Amino acid sequence: MRLLSIDPGSKTLGWCIWQDDIPMWTGEIDCTKEKYTGRFQKIVEELTGLRYDYWFEEVCCEQAVRFKGKKIPELEVAVVAIRKWCKAEKLRCDFYNPATWKAAVAEDPRATKETVAAFVYAFYPNLPRDLSEHITDAIAIGHLHLSLRRLAEMASG
Repeated sequence: MRLLSIDPGSKTLGWCIWQDDIPMWTGEIDCTKEKYTGRFQKIVEELTGLRYDYWFEEVCCEQAVRFKGKKIPELEVAVVAIRKWCKAEKLRCDFYNPATWKAAVAEDPRATKETVAAFVYAFYPNLPRDLSEHITDAIAIGHLHLSLRRLAEMASG
């Protein structure tokens, strides 16, 4: 079973493709040069390329959050693009609040990017140590998603 986990950032989206609960391939979607209107299309094109290359069956992602009560337009566009693309591809996509996945993975709902990365490297010691914070966050989101799936499978018998 393959899973795509995504950390949507305001400029860069980190991603990880999982194969049988192991983070196998990682990368980023760089939108720093995209104007606001081209961002949606860039994300959709990149996701389509990832699906073609890795053929994952489901997606998990961080949901859009507010900063000091205000929406972050670039982040909103990224999450909407992911949500609509998943719907068009008929892929299940679960979204997780940052406080939820940080608490589950790093034992602190306000964990820093560095703390999250430290936990990710502890869980997966074979990962290269030069991954970006966007990628380690994507891995953390996938880790939570897969843990919840295993618990649900155990509960159902």
